[in-house]
Formats: sequence, structure tokens, C-alpha cells
Amino acid sequence: MRRWKQVAAGVGEALGISLKQRLEYKLHEVLALPLKKVPAELLAVREKIDAEIAGKSYRQLFLELKQVDKEDPTKPKRGRLPGSSGLTKEMRELAAQREEEERLAELEEQTKGTIKWLMENADAKNLGMMDSKLLVKLQDAAQTTSGFITRLLESRKGNNGGAQ
Repeated sequence: MRRWKQVAAGVGEALGISLKQRLEYKLHEVLALPLKKVPAELLAVREKIDAEIAGKSYRQLFLELKQVDKEDPTKPKRGRLPGSSGLTKEMRELAAQREEEERLAELEEQTKGTIKWLMENADAKNLGMMDSKLLVKLQDAAQTTSGFITRLLESRKGNNGGAQ
């Protein structure tokens, strides 16, 4: 309800509606009333508000009315609030770098787990007891992975003059 009060106040301010006199209803309550029950003295205000908010979600209204030009209250300012410049390019790049490092660290841990699992289970007691169809899929995955790793290591040898 508090958010809708803020939006109602923002709409009123954006439309230049000033309700200085004490009324039976607050602006957000006027919005909640069925049109037939809006007091006659507020009907023009309600019609202006309805025209302003028609087809807009709460989020759209909130973002649109977040900043209002004090010189011309009918024109909301778009964009960021003054002083909130957002993240710098360096900050975004550093965050992206950290995310990539975290992704690679997680992938490395998964790879270590896979290696451990393969080494522990590559025998007749474990893999030897599995269904042949599943073993064919595992073999295909292992061959695909092996082929990729072989090509990757060969390309690294070529790029590094044999150094690993």
C-alpha cells in the first residue's frame, strides 16, 4: 500500500495536482474507488490520473515518476538520480573478471570430482555392472572429451614452443 501511495503522490505531482484543502479521501484512495463512487469535486482529478496511468504497471509508473522536473512537473526526468552514476567501466570489467574466475574455479572442482569418480569406478565391480546402453553413452562422452583435450594440448604445444 505504501508503494501505491508513493505512486499516487508522484502521479499527482507529475500532473500538477495540488490538494491543499482537506478532503474526505487521499489521492491513493481516490485511485482505488470505482469511478461511480468518486466524489464530484475529485472527478476531474481522477480522470486526469486515469489518463496518465492507463495501461501502465506499477513498475512502469514508479520508474517514470522516480524523478520529476521541479520546473515542469508534467515532464518526468528519465534516467539515473543525480549522483548515482552507476558502475564505472573498470568496476564492470572487474566484476566480469571475478565471475569468470569463479566459473573456472567451479569447473575445475567439477573436473577434479569427475576424475576422482572415473578413477574410483573404472573397474568390473562398478562400471562393469552398468547397463550397456549407459556404458556406450559414457564411452562416447569420454572419447569426445579425450579428442578435445588432445587437440587442445597439441595447440598449446604449438603456441608455446613445446612448453606446458
